Amino acid sequence: MMAEINNELKDHINKNMKTGTQPDGQKMKPLSKAWIARKGHKIPYLWKGLFYKSIRDKKTKDGYEISIANIGNPSRAGLAPTLNKTRPFFGFTKNTGDKIFQSAVNKRFKF
Repeated sequence: MMAEINNELKDHINKNMKTGTQPDGQKMKPLSKAWIARKGHKIPYLWKGLFYKSIRDKKTKDGYEISIANIGNPSRAGLAPTLNKTRPFFGFTKNTGDKIFQSAVNKRFKF
């Protein structure tokens, strides 16, 4: 069941990044025309896909951990906290976590 919850949470984070949605479900403000021209598309979180490609999950002794890998120059993990303050992109709300957990429990125990 923990693997299922991990996969659901990671999928939620990936979907948010692909659709330009903040962890609270709100859409990001549209990018300026200049940024769209520079990036070649209007999805706020994706430029070259480096953050998206750096999302990792691993099994730990207590369950699972989802994080941003320390890759690239500058480090994606190092940039993430800065960007998350100005433009939240990574993670999920407590409400989303609770819903995913409850869904996994319901599937597991056939509620």
